[in-house]
Amino acid sequence: MLQLYLSSDNSDVINENIKYLENEFAKIYQRIVSVDEKEDDVLTYYWRAVSGKGYYSPELVEGVKNALTETQEKTEWIKNFVSGISGAFDTVLKVKQSDDSFISDLRYFNNMALAYPFFIKADSAQVSDKTFNRLARFLENIIFRSLLRGGRADIESRLHWFLVNGNTEESINSGIDEMLNKLKTDWWWGYWSDAEMIRVVDGGWFYGNRVDNYLLWKYELYLCNDNHPKPHKVTFNDLIRNESIEHIAPQTPTDGNPVANGYGMYDDKENPGNGIASGNWLNCVGNLMLISQSHNSSIGNKPFAQKLESYGKDNLLNQQREICDFVEDKSNPVWDKAAIEKRHNRILEAVKDIWSLDKI
Repeated sequence: MLQLYLSSDNSDVINENIKYLENEFAKIYQRIVSVDEKEDDVLTYYWRAVSGKGYYSPELVEGVKNALTETQEKTEWIKNFVSGISGAFDTVLKVKQSDDSFISDLRYFNNMALAYPFFIKADSAQVSDKTFNRLARFLENIIFRSLLRGGRADIESRLHWFLVNGNTEESINSGIDEMLNKLKTDWWWGYWSDAEMIRVVDGGWFYGNRVDNYLLWKYELYLCNDNHPKPHKVTFNDLIRNESIEHIAPQTPTDGNPVANGYGMYDDKENPGNGIASGNWLNCVGNLMLISQSHNSSIGNKPFAQKLESYGKDNLLNQQREICDFVEDKSNPVWDKAAIEKRHNRILEAVKDIWSLDKI
């Protein structure tokens, strides 16, 4: 088929075109063994980036057949297409090897099908590293918000127009600016607004959210400033393998008597909001903390004073060591609704700062 489309009255031209394609395919095969993505997936990402149909591109084989039928310059189209695929594999390898924190974070979401078409489009436009990294920061932010909220709202439909029209560095930057503005002002983007993000994190049941461990890991990184001791260099993948989420006030209190074991009242019949369970504080983000799986198993639902003494000893996670900051009486520590609420509010403020749209 390629031989047919590359036909010419000049055999030298045919051989030159074939040689060009052979070189491009050689580059592709070299990249295939260096990337984790499947070959068909990369082809799909590339087709979404260049077809003009974005996330709604027709299936690759059908789309290529249609494009070849419509174009008059079939030889040049084929050469550009194969060269573009080679460039797409270069982009995938670039993303894999990048030490940019937001690109690394994006990979943890396991949702690169949303991000790669944008990156391939940006590389084809030969954008600067600054713009490429800004795009990564935006994508990390919006994908986090999308996974956080869940639901049936379709983020692809909002991003689609900007993917299709991001053909130059200027248009990509202006597209990011416009999407940020829509997140702040457009009701159709309101599913992922600041208000909606905070509503979900502020809810009474954050445990089990698709990004609960990712949020707590980012909170840990947020704490690593000049005022906090630095942690060991723990990657998110290490966290997934070795860390679990601890309920500081346990889901099942020791002996069924939380007050005697250093926890606040779980069920307050007169003022339900003041109870850890009746006030929906048990599974809120303020009562959740990263901890090693072995540590979590060892402390279980022990009295709070014993838990507090153990926090921060098995590793250097600052979010463990700061728990005492929220305890009113250090000599007789109690983890109650008031302590949970203080920590809850601090994490909410951190979330606003970590995923601030104004920093993009």
